[in-house]
Amino acid sequence: MPAGYTHYCFGKDVYKHLDDQNIKDLLLRNENCFLIGLHGPDIFFYERWNKIARKMHQEKANTFFEKAQDIIQNTIAPVFTAEDDGVKIVPTLSDKVKGNTMWCGTFQIVWNDLKNEIVKQDIEFSPQLDCVDNLNKSAFSADMISAEDYYKTYGIISPELKTQIETDLNNKFGKTSDFINNFNWNTDSNAKKYLIYAMLVKDLKFATPFDDLETGDFAGKDTKTSYFGLKANSNSEARSQVSVLYYNNEKDKAISISTTTNDEIILCRTNTIQNFNQIWEKITNERTNYTGNTSLEETELLQVPEISINSEKEYTDLENKEFEDVNGEKLTIEKAMQTIDFELNKEGAKLTSEAGMAVTTNAIEPQDIRDFSFNDSFVIFLKEKDKELPYFALNVSDIEDFQK
Repeated sequence: MPAGYTHYCFGKDVYKHLDDQNIKDLLLRNENCFLIGLHGPDIFFYERWNKIARKMHQEKANTFFEKAQDIIQNTIAPVFTAEDDGVKIVPTLSDKVKGNTMWCGTFQIVWNDLKNEIVKQDIEFSPQLDCVDNLNKSAFSADMISAEDYYKTYGIISPELKTQIETDLNNKFGKTSDFINNFNWNTDSNAKKYLIYAMLVKDLKFATPFDDLETGDFAGKDTKTSYFGLKANSNSEARSQVSVLYYNNEKDKAISISTTTNDEIILCRTNTIQNFNQIWEKITNERTNYTGNTSLEETELLQVPEISINSEKEYTDLENKEFEDVNGEKLTIEKAMQTIDFELNKEGAKLTSEAGMAVTTNAIEPQDIRDFSFNDSFVIFLKEKDKELPYFALNVSDIEDFQK
């Protein structure tokens, strides 16, 4: 019967048609459990578990799930990831935004180098992931940032490459990196291993600092949030740093704050959030079509919460999945990580982000060293080279009969 294979195929079809990327990501992180679960109680038909299998086939499925949920909620300690501090990191501007979410272009820069310099074609998993399709589009690239603000490189993993990265970061930014210690720099494998790395450093200062404001609530919650901004009698130079991009109502608006560099900080409120790309397109369109006053009047107040977040993301969904380069060579992402350190206060904003991927080709099997020892049963033939048949044959199974 094709039952087991049918269950597997059905599960793959269900996965393919899921709309919720969060559920798809959860299934991928627990792929083995998902594949086992596709067979329901059938796995108990083996060995001595037949009675359990038959009984489970007669029960309603929701009975199992309700009991499983109760066990998970009441007896199993929750497992926390790096993002369970409440802030999620997404790899592209097109990935779904839900709750506290961050994006920074460093991971896309690393992916672009993997795709363009090493794989030399779009990266395809089986099954393919939506986030990989988004990454393959390369909507963001390194040339969208000033060259003095980022560093990127790739190469064969070696202690020398690590030293070179450390030297370059110190020379360019005066920084060190603990991040690169997350990767294995050993070179004792037969497989070829690549390291693709990027760092972005931005230090944005306001020409005139804003005012400290009283703490207040946020989103209706009394959280004692620290704010900076502008009061009615605030410095006019500080006020001139703010431009109104558009204002439809208090829940649908955007402003831009200029800095001493060629960077602006844009703050937006909107009722509909699907992904960052959708929000950015809205800002761009509204900004272009806005005909209202773009200056912040003296009587208008500005209140911006201080932000300080340092978060790390390991893209486990991308790891340990095989794909091919343009020549058909198979590769695997061993580790894919990103860190984002962001601060925003009355003085300005600081951003440091690192991203890296360790990619390996399939290990080259060491060539077998052929063994020509005839130290067990063997056969001997004697034959003239130009004749079809041998003229002597001997099968040796016990050497004692043949040695003096």
